[in-house]
Amino acid sequence: MTDPAKNFDPSAPPPRRHKRDVGGGQAGSGNFSGQPRGPSPLPFQPANQAGHTNPPLRWTRQPSPGQGPWLLVQPLNPSRLARAWRRQWIIAIVAAVVLVSLGLGLASIWCGMNSGSTEVEEPEPEAANGQEIGGASADDDQGADPTWPGLVDLLELRTMVLPALVTINRGHGRGTGFAIGGGLVVTAYHVTPQGDEATVVYQDGERAAVAEHVACDAARDLAVLRTNTKRERQTLRLAASLPAIGARVAAFKPGGGALQGTVTGIGKSMVLGRSAGCEMLRTTLNAVPGWSGGPVVNMQGEVVGINSTTDGPLFDATQGLKIATGSAAVPVTVLETLLAIVKLSEDIRSEPNNAAHRRDRAARYLSKGDFDKAIEDYTEGIRLEPKNAEAYCSRGKAHAERGEHEEAVADYTQAIARNRDFVEAYRGRAAAREKKADRDGAIADYLELIRLLPKAEADALEPRLVEIYKGRAKALTDVMQFDKAIADFSEVIRRRPNDAESLRNRARLYDVSGQSDQAIADYTEAIRLEPNEANLYRCRGIARAAKGEHDGAIADFTEVIRLNPKDAEAYCSRGAVHGGRHNFRRAIADFTEAIRLDPGLAKAYFDRGSAYEAQDDKAKAQADFEQATRLGYRPG
Repeated sequence: MTDPAKNFDPSAPPPRRHKRDVGGGQAGSGNFSGQPRGPSPLPFQPANQAGHTNPPLRWTRQPSPGQGPWLLVQPLNPSRLARAWRRQWIIAIVAAVVLVSLGLGLASIWCGMNSGSTEVEEPEPEAANGQEIGGASADDDQGADPTWPGLVDLLELRTMVLPALVTINRGHGRGTGFAIGGGLVVTAYHVTPQGDEATVVYQDGERAAVAEHVACDAARDLAVLRTNTKRERQTLRLAASLPAIGARVAAFKPGGGALQGTVTGIGKSMVLGRSAGCEMLRTTLNAVPGWSGGPVVNMQGEVVGINSTTDGPLFDATQGLKIATGSAAVPVTVLETLLAIVKLSEDIRSEPNNAAHRRDRAARYLSKGDFDKAIEDYTEGIRLEPKNAEAYCSRGKAHAERGEHEEAVADYTQAIARNRDFVEAYRGRAAAREKKADRDGAIADYLELIRLLPKAEADALEPRLVEIYKGRAKALTDVMQFDKAIADFSEVIRRRPNDAESLRNRARLYDVSGQSDQAIADYTEAIRLEPNEANLYRCRGIARAAKGEHDGAIADFTEVIRLNPKDAEAYCSRGAVHGGRHNFRRAIADFTEAIRLDPGLAKAYFDRGSAYEAQDDKAKAQADFEQATRLGYRPG
């Protein structure tokens, strides 16, 4: 074929394909001189024979007589200008309606996917935070970062990953997946839920039906499929560990779509509108519908996660269509657990009486929160090996996770019967006994644990034991078993000598038990720990007054008043001690101040009336007695 560029003559006139020149006029009315065309006065406007610029086609009217050549800008008729503006506004309104309709359509597709429908393939996005690999340039910020792989490296990474990718078609929607060998394909569960028919399209074009869902975890949005393909294809390696926060990752989908970004966190996330069943890998990869089920890989091409959902909806009721800020992926550790269960299930089918396989699969079920299946496997393992203490202990954990604390205690007890020093069984039984309010049993287990554990671990466990002692002491106080409650508080104080709360509680129990000396000693120690706690001085003052230590009682009530000058009851209590010492003048002064601070304090009126009566001031005494009665005071 002749190369047109080689035959191009810049001096030749442009070929005419119409009977008219660009500027209008009859055929052949252009430049007939045969000379090369010079530069036009304005770009893209050919010159006429007179050397003037031809007008655009819409300017076809002739100039007015004497007007001369065509002007570059002709005045427009006002009505024509108004019509032009109206046309532009109509076009703008129609375009806006089309864009809004398109946005609502995309939003309805996304909402439909979140409610359980299949995903609809979207155009590959340009990531807001996850940079589209195909759009990277040497001037990008990531290119300036020495830790960020160059574009060539990323393209090589895509070349490594792409052959293992598949497209999964289900009805009118599609998602992504990747091959892991043996005809197995990994994808997100919501791409192809169990029971639905789906087709897997490999990179070489082969279409293979999904023969079965080998393993599914709907709560964690993960599925392993088996196809009816006979070919072995390139697979992806699974990473040995999860990436660190800030690590570089990439995501891929069939057709060459690729994103790059960073890991922003590992934590709970929402998966399709509900709480995720596992800790999710959160990234800046802006994956949209169609990417779900595809791999998230590290810079070595190893799978670290499986795309699950965007970080937030694509449509918001108040903001309308919006761009997600990232996405969440199922960590590869969840996939490894699922694959281990698949392998162990095959082993159990070939060796149904192998107790070790049963225990191993049960442990995997337990780790992913499938407690029913874990208990089923542990029970079968115990049937095969009834003397295995670990099987009982592990089944106890599964029962405890389901809130079945009675069954958990029974299993832990069986484990301890087979191994008297089984630390984990004691720990589990102590926690289960706490949950069922068996404080005596919990304390016994914690004491045994402290005996068995090294000192550092025992010290770390002791705070839990102290809290149980406190709880039991308070429960014994409620049923008025003061001696046993005092013993528990004493154990707490022995382990924590500076526990002011336990000192206060034991002091009150000593007080109500008539053991004033012990009560005063505990209040004194508590005051040493909390010198600004007015109520401690009040309680010690009452105990001292009951014992006849009037000077000490007056000093305590005076300290209460110093800490809180508006404490009417402190004045009343100090006045009562003054009255007990027959110092009626000071007593009346304190009662009067108490009444001034709290006019409704009936006892202050009664006690002041008693002081007046002791001074033979019967009129004032009678007035105070009557006021105390009106306020509802009944001596006794």
